[in-house]
Amino acid sequence: MQPGRFQGQQSGTSNDDDNPFILRDYDHCISCYRCVRVCAEQEGDYAITMMNRGFETQITAEFNNRLKESACTFCGQCVQTCPTGALGDRKAMRAESLPGKLKKTRSVCPYCGVGCQVDLLSKEDKLVGIQPAMDGPANEGALCIKGQFAFDFVQHDDRLTKPLVRGDDGELHEVDWNTALDHAAEGFRKVLKEHGRHAVYGVASGRAPNEAAYTMQKFIRAGFGTNQIDNCSRA
Repeated sequence: MQPGRFQGQQSGTSNDDDNPFILRDYDHCISCYRCVRVCAEQEGDYAITMMNRGFETQITAEFNNRLKESACTFCGQCVQTCPTGALGDRKAMRAESLPGKLKKTRSVCPYCGVGCQVDLLSKEDKLVGIQPAMDGPANEGALCIKGQFAFDFVQHDDRLTKPLVRGDDGELHEVDWNTALDHAAEGFRKVLKEHGRHAVYGVASGRAPNEAAYTMQKFIRAGFGTNQIDNCSRA
């Protein structure tokens, strides 16, 4: 088969969508409609559809607008299902020029209590992208916008790496963990003394192990004498 016979007009056009997450380059589109189906049948968003007919068929957002002007939730499912690269992960593509080989590591999303499994994409010691785990029991290949794209905090310059305590000068100072924990404990005791036990409220993690959940409720109920404790899974 000679490749020259397939050269000529392309089936789509590049879309200069200014959203920061999904690259849309329909020059590579083969109109397989997989992105349209996953958006409608899997996510229930109906944010993307088809327009025109025949060779002029093209994937588009509502009323041929930009994605952020549509019902798109930027879950990234269209990117995962696209077989040609017409849809791409902009954030992951930023790391193309970084040195090192791309490594994939299985992990769990750190946000809500669902516990979606993810595959972390890294180059050397830098996290460059996230993909949903297709065999994840909780998410089965699906992620929300936070799980898919909100990972810049991991290597952000402002991320705290040591405990800080505000001194008498009003500024935050680095301290060791024992000093920080003693300061936090003193704060609890002060609130309890001045405002009573109902001024304390606890929220536990939905993905913490049973031992941690037990310790948290014991801390609130036995330590402060109140039942004001809840779990983030209810959110």
